[in-house]
Amino acid sequence: MKKKEKSFIPLVVIFILVLQLINLSTAEQGQNIDNKNTKLINSDIKSINTLSITYRVNNSNTSNTELSKYNSEFNSYSIQKSQQKYKNLYHNNQVSEEAINQTMHLPDWFKYKVIDENLLKSYLASRSSILKDEPYFSSIIEVGRDFNINPILLFAITGQEQSFVPQDHVSATKIANNPYNVFCSWQSYNTDIVDASEIACRTIINLSNDRPDSVDPLVWINRKYSADQNWHYGVRSLYNEIIDFINE
Repeated sequence: MKKKEKSFIPLVVIFILVLQLINLSTAEQGQNIDNKNTKLINSDIKSINTLSITYRVNNSNTSNTELSKYNSEFNSYSIQKSQQKYKNLYHNNQVSEEAINQTMHLPDWFKYKVIDENLLKSYLASRSSILKDEPYFSSIIEVGRDFNINPILLFAITGQEQSFVPQDHVSATKIANNPYNVFCSWQSYNTDIVDASEIACRTIINLSNDRPDSVDPLVWINRKYSADQNWHYGVRSLYNEIIDFINE
């Protein structure tokens, strides 16, 4: 019996060692699987980011610029494109062919001109004009471009009609909706600055039709734009004043 017990003990020890080796091997395999899964997950996340970026670029108006896989670089690219779009929105100086064709009868100084907007704002500020602010300023500039009408002429008309709308006037925001007094006055037709500017441009274009070469353009418009026969003097004086201020 004693001999059998001695031979049995080494077998038990060997069995225990084998079990420990099996457990260690299983643990290592599990860790390797976890590492592989983690790598796969990270790879999938990067793939998703790449696909997301590719989709957003291909389905936008951006150029086909090669982008990094990382969102930080993509965000930087997006910001640059947004700034470019914003710049184009407010500084698109190209007049449409249709507008050019509809204003061929106008004198050159009536037609749209690119101006120094900062200097124009400075002039309006010197007149305490609310029109230097938004949405008035950009609306007048943009509508002038859309109709091929010189913005300085439009501002000069607002100066003659409403003294450029002083910002401390009790009804300044209402007057600024129609500073040209189209359809008689701002009281009778209180619209918004875009609509009023469009009507003013159409009026200038239409009233300029059939003008004899010997008649001054503002005098010709004066016949129907204003009951004040000296209206054209005021508009011309303010127009020249703005031009001189910008060119100083």
